[in-house]
Amino acid sequence: MALAMAMAMAMALALALAMAMALAMALALALALALAMAMALAMAMALALALALAMAMALDLAMALALDLAMALAMALDLAMALALAMDLAMALALAMDKQKLAEALDIVQVTMQTLNAWMRESDIPVYYTPKGRPYFFEKELQEWMRSRGNKRQSRADEILHGLAKKRAS
Repeated sequence: MALAMAMAMAMALALALAMAMALAMALALALALALAMAMALAMAMALALALALAMAMALDLAMALALDLAMALAMALDLAMALALAMDLAMALALAMDKQKLAEALDIVQVTMQTLNAWMRESDIPVYYTPKGRPYFFEKELQEWMRSRGNKRQSRADEILHGLAKKRAS
């Protein structure tokens, strides 16, 4: 009986040892699973960090592009303003070149100073005034005005204009 008891105890001890080994293996498996989860979490954190870095770089690039675009727009605005100024200057130059003085206007319309003054007072003739009040005329407007009046002196005015144009050209 002692032997049977010893054998039963040995079997119980073997069973307990087998259970302890199974428990140790389950614990090792749980530990491996926890380690795998920790590694997956670390990889997810690394991926999130890489994504945040990529987003920061994209934001930096977008800000640089926005700044470049703003500078290009400012340059385009400056260019447009310079072009508008150049056009104003060209227009002023063209007007100045076409502006006729009082004496030249008298030659074109072939009337006395008194008649020209009367026409200017009556606003019958296309006349403009400088800021200082001096009258001036535009050659094309005077020619058109003369034609519209059916003035008999038109052919003479055309001859004079042709002569004035030759003077200017030389």
